[in-house]
Order: sequence, then structure tokens, then C-alpha cells
Amino acid sequence: MTDADEMAARGRLVTDYAEAKQRLATFEAEADRMGKQLRELSMLLTDNPDRIVFSGQPVTPEYQNVQVLDDKLPAQVAKIPALVQDIRQIKAEVQRLHQRMVALGLVDSLPYQI
Repeated sequence: MTDADEMAARGRLVTDYAEAKQRLATFEAEADRMGKQLRELSMLLTDNPDRIVFSGQPVTPEYQNVQVLDDKLPAQVAKIPALVQDIRQIKAEVQRLHQRMVALGLVDSLPYQI
């Protein structure tokens, strides 16, 4: 392998690592968003279940000032197992890429924190 090939491979590794970390951040942000919605729904179900209104749902005047929840929430909940699996897979990829970068001396030898 020529020096140019080696430099190109190192550049691809750094790019792949950065992209994997960005995908992980995107998945984790989605999990955070879903968690906040579920936490909100949980609090409403626990404290004021009659105050839950989903978008598109007809309401009487007494409920017009309540917070409207996304009616797609049940579909989002169904996506949680796949999201969790995606997060696990991308974390493993980030860790693998980090180990390769350590082996090439591109980053500290400290282990990537999952």
C-alpha cells in the first residue's frame, strides 16, 4: 500500500467514524424525543386522564385549553424496538471504528465510552 493509499484509508476511517457518531447522535435524539412524549403521556394518564386530547380528536369547550398530543404516538411506540436495535448496532460500529483509529494512532488509546 502506498503512502497515498494509506492516507486515503485513514481519511475514510476518520470520515466513517464521524458519520457513525452523527448517526448515533440522531438515533439518541429520536429516543430522547420519544421518551419525553411518553413521559408526558404517562404523567397525564396518571394525574388527569380526562385531559388527554389527541390531534384530530373532537373536544367539548371544557377541554379546548388542554395540551393536544400527537395522534401518531401509538405508531411511534411501535418503532421503539427497532430504534433500540439501531442504537445498539451503531454504538457497536462506533466502538469498532474507534478501536481501529486507536490501532492506527489516530486517537487516544482510551476506550470509547458506550
